[in-house]
Amino acid sequence: MEGMDSSRSPRQGGLLSSKNRGRIKVFVICLLISTFIWFTRALSENYESQQGVPVVLSGLRTDFTVGNDIPSHIQLSLESHGFGMIGEAFSGHNDTLFLDLSYVSAPGQYTVGIQKIRQAAAALLGKEVEITSVQPETFAVMVVKKATKRVAVEPLINADADENHFLGRAHTLPDSITVQGSESQILQINSLLTSPINLSGLRRSDTLEAGISFPPGISAEVQSVRVVIPVDEYTEKQFTLPISAPLHPEYTIKTYPDSVNVSFLCGLQEYEMIQSDMFQASVELPEVGKLEDAYKLNVVLNRQPDQISRITLNPSRVEFVLLEK
Repeated sequence: MEGMDSSRSPRQGGLLSSKNRGRIKVFVICLLISTFIWFTRALSENYESQQGVPVVLSGLRTDFTVGNDIPSHIQLSLESHGFGMIGEAFSGHNDTLFLDLSYVSAPGQYTVGIQKIRQAAAALLGKEVEITSVQPETFAVMVVKKATKRVAVEPLINADADENHFLGRAHTLPDSITVQGSESQILQINSLLTSPINLSGLRRSDTLEAGISFPPGISAEVQSVRVVIPVDEYTEKQFTLPISAPLHPEYTIKTYPDSVNVSFLCGLQEYEMIQSDMFQASVELPEVGKLEDAYKLNVVLNRQPDQISRITLNPSRVEFVLLEK
């Protein structure tokens, strides 16, 4: 047929013909060879780099500690050919520079010099990497006898409770830990704070894990504590209390009325624990010489429990008479 005479089979031409497939294979092989040659030449070149390595002093006797600040990092200038850099990058070594102080046998000031730093860095990085410079080249280590002390741990909390709920006093478990450091550092510490805890809209009590913030040179085996945050629902309670009057050298003071109604909010769990003998109400006397001219005296609470809030006194001011002694 005339139409079939002008048609062409896929095997006879087109992009994927056998002839073109051969050309593509040759192109890919050439591309791979040229890439390999470029990559090999690039890796044979020398390269320079900067690396900050954390410093840890190791081997120090358990009854010694460091009494001064030491560099947290050593800055290393490195040089290596490309293969060495790749080997160093993928070797999986520990990226911490351990400086051995096992030779220290007595308290005093010791110098960590450039030779010791270079030896530790060479052991860390391997033979393929040349260390051209270190910074700092030397630093002093003050070794002192280790002291211990038991100090309180206080929670650092910024929290508020939901409406109609009461936020109690938070505390830590344990409430104190043993810290260690130089004697001069230990004497300056009376308590430690946890890492900050920020909460809002609390409706129930909670217990969280929080890390401890340590000053420089102070350490402890315990790194975190549990923080207990008590939350309770508000309820109202009230008492009628007698009003006492402060002693006066010339008069006996009698108030009208002689009692006050005190109402307050407390947590449900503490409702039964709060009793009237935990309160004391009295009147507040004016400045000397003004008592006889006063009409009413303010009613105040001289004693009250810590775990209550929104205190209301009724009446808040009372009339009075002065009776000569």
